[in-house]
Amino acid sequence: MYNLNFGLGYRYAGFSARVTDHVVGSQYINTNKGAPAGVSLHPYNITNLHLDYAWRPGDVSVKKVTIDLYVDNVFNANYIPYEYQQLRSAKYGGNFITAQAGAPTFVGASMAAKF
Repeated sequence: MYNLNFGLGYRYAGFSARVTDHVVGSQYINTNKGAPAGVSLHPYNITNLHLDYAWRPGDVSVKKVTIDLYVDNVFNANYIPYEYQQLRSAKYGGNFITAQAGAPTFVGASMAAKF
């Protein structure tokens, strides 16, 4: 298993942009008993984008206004970051796998003022 994080950023006159990448290699899943299940998750790669602009108005009451726009999972990768195998007797429905799906593409924005 491996986990890599890297990014690239740029700033110019109040504007900034960042692209970050999160790469996770295949990883083994465990059972609820703590033993390896003999199954592994697929590797995945998530790319995020963040843009912002900081404005400093001449007004005395407002020192800075920042506007942010971000996109998480830019390429809408389908991935499963967490999974485990639940071992149960047939009397209780037998074994099953519990998994958490990764978040789809998300676009957000924010605005903040510093007084």
